[in-house]
This record gives sequence, structure tokens and C-alpha cells, in this order.
Amino acid sequence: MRRSPAQESNGSPTRRVERIAKPAEQLLLCRFLFFHITNSWKGDGTMYATIRRYTPKGGALTKTKVEELQQRIEKGFLPIVQEVPGFHCYYVLSPGDKEILTVSIFESQKSAKESNRRAADFVRNDPLKDLLGSPEVFEGDVLVTKEAGVASH
Repeated sequence: MRRSPAQESNGSPTRRVERIAKPAEQLLLCRFLFFHITNSWKGDGTMYATIRRYTPKGGALTKTKVEELQQRIEKGFLPIVQEVPGFHCYYVLSPGDKEILTVSIFESQKSAKESNRRAADFVRNDPLKDLLGSPEVFEGDVLVTKEAGVASH
């Protein structure tokens, strides 16, 4: 019986692990990230999130339009939202061709509201403004958060 290169001699599959960094480098990276995160967080422990849900006016987005939106967000809006005081992170999701979702996390409600204002300005002035309808906006306190450590994978 022939075995694939990813099987041990007993026939069971093995995991191929590619090391990104040496253990000493991983430890330094973890220490740096821990130091950065704990020293950059000056809030009372509360974070505030905004989710914006955009639906296309034409009913669906083509792959080309999604890629074009991605580029415009990365180059145009991301630098704007990163300037908002209390900015933590920003995500854009494409769960299919029927919508685009964005998730923003900030230290305060005031910062999140400022990001919503800037997002509205960006969309209003963007050449692709006629592609998407007005967003459905959800805001609220982040109740639970857990992030995996970088070196735990």
C-alpha cells in the first residue's frame, strides 16, 4: 500500500507544520503584542462596536464589484477610520453577493459615532455610491470578547 507523504508509517495522517518564526522569536512577538495591547488600552474596560450592513441597489454584487469595493475601502476609507481616536479594529465581510458588512470596534460610543459620520461622508462622496443603498446600522457595547494568542496556533 502506498502512503502519501503526509502519512506516518503506521498509516495515520500526520499534520504538516510550517514554522513561521523560531520559538524565541515567537516569545518576543508575544511579549511585544502583550505590551502593546495592555499599554494602549486606557479605557474602563468597555468597548463599543458598530456593524454596518450595506445591500446593493441592483440586487446583487458581482465579484468584480466586490473586489473594486474592497480596494476603495482599503485605500480610501481605512486610513480615514484609523484616524478616529479610540480606534481598535475594522473588518469588512462579504457573506455573499447580497450584502457587505463592516464591523468597527472603538473605545467609546463617541468614537464609534464619529466613524459612522466619516463612513457616511465617504459613501456619499464615493463614485460607487449608487451601487449600495443606505446602510442598516447596529451599535452597542461589546459584552464579551476573547482573542487567541498569536503563538497559541
